[in-house]
Amino acid sequence: MRIRILYDLLVLFILIIIFPVTAQDQQPKIENFNDYQNLDIQFTINTDIGITLAAQGDKIKELKVDLGFFPRENDLQKIEKITRTSSPQADITLSDKYTTYTWKDIEQNGKVSYGIQSTIRTNNYLTLIKKRIHFPITEVDSQYLKYTQPSQFIDINQAIERQASDILGGENDLYNAVFKIADWTKANIRYDLSTLTADAVQKSSWVLENREGVCDEITNLFISMLRSVGIPARFVSGMVYSNTNYKWGAHGWAEVYFPDIGWVPFDVTFGEFGWLDPSHIKLKEDIDSGSPSAEYSWKSTGDDKITVEEAKLDASLIRTGSETEQFLVVHAEPYARAVAPKSYVPLLVTIDNTRDAYISPIIAVTKAPGLGGSNVKHVLLKPKESKTVAWLLKIPEKADQGYIYTSAIEVKTSFGGTVSTSIKYASEYQPFNLEKAKAIISSLENRLSKASLTTAGFSCFPNKEAYYQDEDMTITCNIQSADQQALDVKACIRENCQQIKLMPKAAKQIQFIIKAADSGRFVGTLEDNDKIAYSFFNINVVKVPEISVIDVNPEKVKYGDEARISFKLHTDTPIKKVNIDFGFDQLNFDNIEESREIEFTTSPKNLINGLKFDLVYQDVLGKVYTNKQAVN
Repeated sequence: MRIRILYDLLVLFILIIIFPVTAQDQQPKIENFNDYQNLDIQFTINTDIGITLAAQGDKIKELKVDLGFFPRENDLQKIEKITRTSSPQADITLSDKYTTYTWKDIEQNGKVSYGIQSTIRTNNYLTLIKKRIHFPITEVDSQYLKYTQPSQFIDINQAIERQASDILGGENDLYNAVFKIADWTKANIRYDLSTLTADAVQKSSWVLENREGVCDEITNLFISMLRSVGIPARFVSGMVYSNTNYKWGAHGWAEVYFPDIGWVPFDVTFGEFGWLDPSHIKLKEDIDSGSPSAEYSWKSTGDDKITVEEAKLDASLIRTGSETEQFLVVHAEPYARAVAPKSYVPLLVTIDNTRDAYISPIIAVTKAPGLGGSNVKHVLLKPKESKTVAWLLKIPEKADQGYIYTSAIEVKTSFGGTVSTSIKYASEYQPFNLEKAKAIISSLENRLSKASLTTAGFSCFPNKEAYYQDEDMTITCNIQSADQQALDVKACIRENCQQIKLMPKAAKQIQFIIKAADSGRFVGTLEDNDKIAYSFFNINVVKVPEISVIDVNPEKVKYGDEARISFKLHTDTPIKKVNIDFGFDQLNFDNIEESREIEFTTSPKNLINGLKFDLVYQDVLGKVYTNKQAVN
């Protein structure tokens, strides 16, 4: 008898264009579902599986589909109605992770199909974070440590580490840190469908090097940079509405873990940082974007095959809810009200946050005589904070003598606020040159930035790639003072600190001895009274696996009937190359992360003396373990 596993990967991509800038006499059509408190959406997923039997008399004894791609209840959405379908009728079971479809004794060529139909109410979701959360995160709960580690497509290399460190500088506010990485990714990685392949998406390291990608690739890089500085983040798969084709499509975004708050959504592709518009339908969350949407396994009597067709996803709007409350006050003013043709004028836009919580709205200039650069900016506002951002207005080159021209300016936010103003230009007005305009904008941006400790080189690293739990770890840190600058600083890794004094051009190497506890992204800090530098490094701590066989069912079987046995294999740390020998049959698994529900059928005569489990497996470093268990 043969047991096989097949993975179905959904390729995720979407593009949104919001807030187009137009001439003053044009009326753009803009669909912005963020204007509504909630949406009622019809969602469906359907998949067909082709059955090909190798020879007459063959049959597929069991075909199982573990579907991980389906709507779940959370803060973003509520399931109003859900129906699970199959043809022919399958045995359908539910768990937190999967909807499982099982067919028995398929004896002819053809197709089977399965799917889900549901009505979902999605909410306009804004996580309320009311106070500063310290960055870097010094302690991460053990259940979130895996979300700080590299994975298959969300990899971490020196270029990613360096880019994240350069973006953050001396940042000490977690929301600011995540926002800065999201904003940099949005601004510097070009959305490009040409990177999409039939086999897989590109890794984060490729996306950073090539500065392009689709939504899941852009999200991968965002998550990689967060993980490189010790911030837990995970990948979310789902659907979203796009006003490029006015329909829903498959999409991927991120969730970032904030201590004492929970998981906070960040959709870098759409520029929604810390919030999601209600057109998002969340279907799956995982440590990596490459995890399968469905897993297929089957047992057959011959060399029989199944062919999985592409999953069909669809969503449509049923109705919209009430309009959202406007809580941003926006004011727009050109730096000069009347200028000559061919001028460049700063447009200053001030945004007041009336809420007692962080918010990062999208601000867009939707009408203007002309703009230098993108018409969209992402702004982070602390509770009750006001902030001013600037655009560069480009005034038309020609104006007939004796005429005064008035050009409309309109600014919108992603939360419904709109403000209008205007600028006049005529040949008799004074010009406003480009250099002066850029100097004003640069001065504004400098006031909003924070300085880091640039007078020192600082890097820390462990002496081994991996440690076993409770082993002593040696962490080495290199410190280099600048040419003309002495240092009087404190170097720390968590609660372990050393005071360092260095003359100009001097270097010093220090070491910390720390007991290995849990894997994670560690941070070293080097600081004086008002500036700080960071060094981030991975610690991989391997636990000795503890394996248990639980929930063995049924307790009794009839001697004359075929017995269907189920059990759960649980491990407190990931294991690989797992072999389970029952004495009469064997099962093999490449890896088990936490627990796995296993089923098999056998003759009751094999169970007369009970069910024995002879297990052989390896930890992540390749060390081999054996374990024997039995159930009467």
